[in-house]
Amino acid sequence: MGRRRTVVDNDDADVEEDDTSNRQLDLDRSSTTTAKQRGNQTDKARFPTTAVIVVVVVSLLVATGLACGIAAAAGAFDNNDNGNNNANNAQQRGSSNNSTKDDDKDDDQNDGENATTITTTQAPSSSSSSRQSRTPSQAPSHRRFPHVRTWLCTVVLPEQQCATLDDMQSPQAQAAEWLAADPNWDDTFISSESSDRVSRYALATLYYSTHGDDGDWKNSTHWLDYNTPLCEWYSTASSSSARSSICDDQGNLLVLDLSHNGLHGSLVPELSLLTTLETIQIASSGRHVLTGTLPPTWGSLTSLTTVVITGNNLTGTLPPSNTNWAPSLQTLDLSDNQGLSGVLSTDLGPFPQLTFLDLSRNKFTGAFPSTFLASNEDNGGQVVSSQLVTTLNLNHNEFTSLPDALGEYWQDSLQTLNLRQNRFTTFPTAIVSLTRLQSLDLSFNNMTGRGILSRLVASHTNLETLILGHNALTGPILGGSGSSFSSWTNLSNTLDLSFNQFTGPIPTSIGTLVQLKALYLNDNEGLNGTIPSELGQLSRLSILHLENTGLVGSIPTPVCATLNATSPLTISFADCQDHDDGAPCFLWCCHHNNNNNNNNKADTTVNGCECRHPAGDSVCFRLGTE
Repeated sequence: MGRRRTVVDNDDADVEEDDTSNRQLDLDRSSTTTAKQRGNQTDKARFPTTAVIVVVVVSLLVATGLACGIAAAAGAFDNNDNGNNNANNAQQRGSSNNSTKDDDKDDDQNDGENATTITTTQAPSSSSSSRQSRTPSQAPSHRRFPHVRTWLCTVVLPEQQCATLDDMQSPQAQAAEWLAADPNWDDTFISSESSDRVSRYALATLYYSTHGDDGDWKNSTHWLDYNTPLCEWYSTASSSSARSSICDDQGNLLVLDLSHNGLHGSLVPELSLLTTLETIQIASSGRHVLTGTLPPTWGSLTSLTTVVITGNNLTGTLPPSNTNWAPSLQTLDLSDNQGLSGVLSTDLGPFPQLTFLDLSRNKFTGAFPSTFLASNEDNGGQVVSSQLVTTLNLNHNEFTSLPDALGEYWQDSLQTLNLRQNRFTTFPTAIVSLTRLQSLDLSFNNMTGRGILSRLVASHTNLETLILGHNALTGPILGGSGSSFSSWTNLSNTLDLSFNQFTGPIPTSIGTLVQLKALYLNDNEGLNGTIPSELGQLSRLSILHLENTGLVGSIPTPVCATLNATSPLTISFADCQDHDDGAPCFLWCCHHNNNNNNNNKADTTVNGCECRHPAGDSVCFRLGTE
């Protein structure tokens, strides 16, 4: 009884059966030749024994006088030998002739056997060498591959993505072959758009593209297991203490988190098939990192709320299609990819639900686009913008400016702004309106200008950290009458004004920053006068840098009292030789205008500053590396 076949094209099926029959005939001919050779060898080995038996029988028959029995025995021997050979030949011819009739039955049995060996738990891994040996022209190994390809190209994939299935070395073709070997194949497999099957194909493509089949993943539990629900395939989120739901109640995948799992290779456009996906997180570090570009097709994932792909080596820029994430995107973190570059498209945005944006440690250039903030107007004439953004981190890029509108749209929400090491040459005016800021870093930008702190102290009373070091800011630290640090009662972490061109004395209102832990005024050679005694009120200081300045005079007693009370925990630097008393309470004495290491005192000298503790003291070693 022939099996029921699931096909897309009957002509293709007939050709497939003919090919199967021809292959069976070739196998049968080979088997027949081998059998005959074994038979001849057996007959030769059997001949002496048979002759002895015949002689014995003839002797017995002669003794009884039955000559006809002799003839009968001889005839029986000949007929039996010929009959065996004829029976073997007939059986082999019958096997060959019936191969086509039994093809369906044999295929069903073979499918079951193959399924058992391939799919009991997971699809077999292929080594790197076997992957490299495959060529685009190699035919697929599974006979159902053409049917899977047809289903993918007619039901699942856009036309431009089908070409990848013709390269049997591609992750897409490997995933399709894995799908073709699914033991759960039935009549509906290639006639419906099963969301589970589509999701399995998409994830299998990612698995092969990122070398999961080479065993490079740290954990691949249940991946490519035909009989395990997708929600149980390994996810970093499923192993974390603060895990969220991986799937919804219908079994649709919501979270794809494979952070720090050894993935390396390229991201695949097929992830756009996971239309219910809300979170993609693939943070990496070390030698196993992702490469390539962000697939433009991901723009169709309109349910995404979180995209975190950090610590990799991605290249290219943000595809404009990613603006389709706008309705729901809350967190976008593409930091530390080194190779993401170019000018951000003005087609990106707005992102009305955005709360966290980190594009740091890349190579983006030009102006930060205002379209990230808001569109012009919606249908009702109202500006569409995000009032939820709390963090904007653009450090270590090549941005040159911020839109003025940023201060308008994000003034009530933005708390952290990091523009460190970009190419800003003037102070961004938008920052003046960002009065909710708690942390602001504009260091390493070569900014020029004066009076910046005077503009901030009056309005940015929520600041806890302000870092303006390594610029070209000029003038007094606080310019104009009435300017005072007294309103910065929340400044509890760091005030860094180092490596600028500030002039004049240190404002006495510095003593009101009683919560401050770190103060950097070093390398401002225009600072002059004496160290104010009010500095002694900063009892929580753990870092104080006053070296390479024009400060002179004796160290005030309150300052030394504070430093002595916290020594050696406080890292303190001064130009000891420029002070009348030699700055006895400072741990490190620096040589003004001498930033070269003293090789003869390597254990106690750092950048021209010598530790007062004995050589080899662990305190000096630790403090010198701060």
